Amino acid sequence: HGMGEGPVRAVSTLLLFSVALWLLPLSLLYWLLGSATFGEWLSRVYGVEEVDVSRKAVAAGLLAILSVNIVIGCYIAYAVFVAGRGQAATQAPSTQERKQK
Repeated sequence: HGMGEGPVRAVSTLLLFSVALWLLPLSLLYWLLGSATFGEWLSRVYGVEEVDVSRKAVAAGLLAILSVNIVIGCYIAYAVFVAGRGQAATQAPSTQERKQK
């Protein structure tokens, strides 16, 4: 008998979130660095006519770091959800048995 559904799902979920941890921040970083709209928004935030490249890079880097934290938070929330769902499934039969007695 091969691997059960649980381990396969766990590995695929870990793989999905690992790829998201790598791909999302890098994509966000390069997209923000190349975005003219992001530069315009930063110039309004800083109150200057044009933002230099270093400030734009720092702001893009901080937002990329924030996206990593968001992905980690989503992974933790998903793990808590799956763990709660697993506990409910294992507790349900015992609760029904008590009601029948």
